[in-house]
Amino acid sequence: MEITNVKIRTVYGDPRIRAIAMLELDGSLIINDILVIDTGSKLIVQLPQTANAKRKGQESVVPLNNQLREQINKTVLSEYERKV
Repeated sequence: MEITNVKIRTVYGDPRIRAIAMLELDGSLIINDILVIDTGSKLIVQLPQTANAKRKGQESVVPLNNQLREQINKTVLSEYERKV
């Protein structure tokens, strides 16, 4: 899968959430509500969760291999750093 577009919206007023991202894959699928979170020691990317998945500690969008997860993390964090 190729990431064809990323949009970052910075968030103010929340000490942990730095931004919300939208990711487009292959020009065919959009994933909204990807969070950029400041853990205090580093920035992490959290994929969207439904309320039910959140209660169970699961993600609602799950990359099926580490390569795609790393590509998403790298792309979102790179775009965030570029924007701020």
